[in-house]
Amino acid sequence: MIAVIILLLRLPMIRSSRKKVFVDVKSQPPTALFKSKIAWAVTFFMGFQSFIPYSLFTWLPDILLAKGFSESDAGWFIAILQMGIIPTTFVAPIIAGKMNNQRIIGCIAGLLFFSGLLGITFTSSSNLIIAFLLLTGVGAGTAFSLAMMFFVLRTETVAQSSQLSSMAQSVGYMVAALGPLLLGFISEWTNGWTIPLVILMIVALCIAILGTIAGKNEKIKFE
Repeated sequence: MIAVIILLLRLPMIRSSRKKVFVDVKSQPPTALFKSKIAWAVTFFMGFQSFIPYSLFTWLPDILLAKGFSESDAGWFIAILQMGIIPTTFVAPIIAGKMNNQRIIGCIAGLLFFSGLLGITFTSSSNLIIAFLLLTGVGAGTAFSLAMMFFVLRTETVAQSSQLSSMAQSVGYMVAALGPLLLGFISEWTNGWTIPLVILMIVALCIAILGTIAGKNEKIKFE
């Protein structure tokens, strides 16, 4: 699924005259890439935008059960979260692609995450929790699709896109994988979900900040 979305996002840029295509694609990113502030912003934007969904998919049922919801309700609420993610994943790239830069939408993605998580933390109303889960899902879909677009928008060639993608996904997914383990440990240690949810909200604010950096209309220098 991820590979298909990446391919679809790359095709228009590959066909564009502004995008130079080379057959020789280096497997290892150049050293200059690791010195780029934008490249690291894209990398951690990638990691943090996965950190939150990974954590929620793992622990949201337990969080909802702790709030007094039934197991059946918790299952439906997971589906509602995904209802917010899926359509946004396809709509957000269309909007972002028409913008001169993606700083605003990158910041909005983080703020949507934050607002949804804030509501999940402090409400126990079924109707309100649905609204906040949808809000969180919209933030997740926006951030994910934007992270995929950054691989193309912040580079000049297909080879560079591949190198940035390699860096961002390898480091980013390692960061994301820590989410469920870290929050599970903290929840057990504190005997509750308030602190883990606060951590997720802090991560959401980091996404907003990183989105304004990675969304700048500037290409990464590979030389």
